Amino acid sequence: MIKKTYLMLFIIAVLTCCKSKETTPPKSNIIDFSTIVEKPTIFNGTDLFESIQYIPLETKEGSLISGSPSPYITNNEIIIKQRKQMLRFERKTGKLIGEIGKQGNGPNEFDRTLWGVPFDEKNKTIIAKKKGGKSLIKYDLEGNVLDKFDAATSYGNTSFINDSIYACYIPNLMGKQETKINIFNNKGKTLTKFPNFQSFSNTDNSITILAFEGILYRWNKQLYFKEAFNDTLFHVTKDALKPHYIFNFGKYATTYSKRNELLKQHVKQDGTKSQAVDKLFLGIHMVESSKYLLHQYRYQKESYWACFDKEKQASASYKNNGNMTWKGSKNYPFKFNKTYINSKNELVTYMQAIDIIQWFDEHPKAQLPESLKHLKKLTENDNPVIIIAQLKH
Repeated sequence: MIKKTYLMLFIIAVLTCCKSKETTPPKSNIIDFSTIVEKPTIFNGTDLFESIQYIPLETKEGSLISGSPSPYITNNEIIIKQRKQMLRFERKTGKLIGEIGKQGNGPNEFDRTLWGVPFDEKNKTIIAKKKGGKSLIKYDLEGNVLDKFDAATSYGNTSFINDSIYACYIPNLMGKQETKINIFNNKGKTLTKFPNFQSFSNTDNSITILAFEGILYRWNKQLYFKEAFNDTLFHVTKDALKPHYIFNFGKYATTYSKRNELLKQHVKQDGTKSQAVDKLFLGIHMVESSKYLLHQYRYQKESYWACFDKEKQASASYKNNGNMTWKGSKNYPFKFNKTYINSKNELVTYMQAIDIIQWFDEHPKAQLPESLKHLKKLTENDNPVIIIAQLKH
């Protein structure tokens, strides 16, 4: 009788545990964006930042930065990742130090950089993809090869869970993808496959790829994942996808089953964008700190970003128009582009030189301190300006 009682208690405990993994997070983990999407406010930088600095990156032949690069920082360096190149700059001066690895077909060369977060702040390493197949290569910041191994798949956004375990998001290109995230180790062995339970109709077998469809970011030594057309932000571990936050997008939410139907309308035959997609709410980037969750999105042809204050349980949205107020009355250039937050709560992003030049044209009477007047010397062909802001705790 005693054994039967313990068995029943064990079964009840197991069922309770299993059920708890599927329950909705508490109200404090639900972020309401439904009321702020179309109500952006003026961004006051002093609400979020304790300090801010601007570092123009040296412009040199062989190190020109274009497109949409990803910036990272260490104590002494700025790392720039673009599709075919990884560069190091001095953090204090912006002076070019050199490349990390070389793009090419050689044994110690990479073919392209990885989507996701391939930079490891603690170990000061970065991963790239080798030519063909599923091979990855790991470098230290001096460009020395530390490891080579196979990924679980040949495409998808990739990041690391720890020193030897990685996660790869597999986009649902055809509508019937069975695996959402593949967990694998540095021996190329798949450890866990998180299934994909969502699908969409794809009668003409067309493929539409969004670079930001699977957002990966790291915070507090942990990995997080958010998929477009899904309202849940997950904490990724080796064994589970745990709901971290759930977003209430209200009328702006898009249905996963209509994913392909909506994206196929993105470009008409005449090359113009469709009105249907212009009206979509699309999250394209996300980062987190001890106090904030920052979310970049597009809506009605405009770029915005939103801030969720964890302590106040409050959200606000801002137009990503290149300007912010500072200390109440001053205007400073600021744009939320691809962003990284390090372990010291420092946010790093960038502005293209052309955007800062335009900002000066729009704010001819701006009162900038001496430390920022060098930005007036920028030319259109210069490399971006790195912005490093100390976030409030």
